[in-house]
Amino acid sequence: GKKAIIVYGELELYGCQKTFNTRLLEPVQPGESTLVLDRNPDWDQNDQIIISSTSVDGSETEIHSIDSISGNRVILRSVFLKYLG
Repeated sequence: GKKAIIVYGELELYGCQKTFNTRLLEPVQPGESTLVLDRNPDWDQNDQIIISSTSVDGSETEIHSIDSISGNRVILRSVFLKYLG
């Protein structure tokens, strides 16, 4: 489903100018740690990324740390940090 941020006043967002949105080219099964993406992200080792599902269930969202990157192939650390939601 679509999500939105509604602001009644002023909103300021700060962050780095890195790849913020990408999609998987290949499906990932539970326990796998390799992501093949539709682009080469400009992330670095030890960066944290949020992985969300296509459902509206926020408990399916995870935060992972990047172990290594080669082109569009991202290797995650074996244990995710936590579920959101």
